[in-house]
Amino acid sequence: MKLNKSQKQFLFENCYVDAQVLDAAVEPGWMNYFIRCFDWKLVDVGERWSGQKYGTLKLIDKDDSDFTYNISLYFQGNDYLRLLKLSKK
Repeated sequence: MKLNKSQKQFLFENCYVDAQVLDAAVEPGWMNYFIRCFDWKLVDVGERWSGQKYGTLKLIDKDDSDFTYNISLYFQGNDYLRLLKLSKK
């Protein structure tokens, strides 16, 4: 599932993706750089024994598709459903 800008922002705001995960310098505009210059895809979504959703977030550089980040996500509470609802925006 390819993520839109609202979904990307949700992952930043809820600390699923941060500067440490991306090994990024915290300079003004660093979040916008990753939102603008990378395609974000959520793949391999599954469910753990307790109903907790997990998946792999792939950030693929729009200019060099060989340059990617692979981030493991474990969604808390109903965050996965909240993320899905943002796909309609």
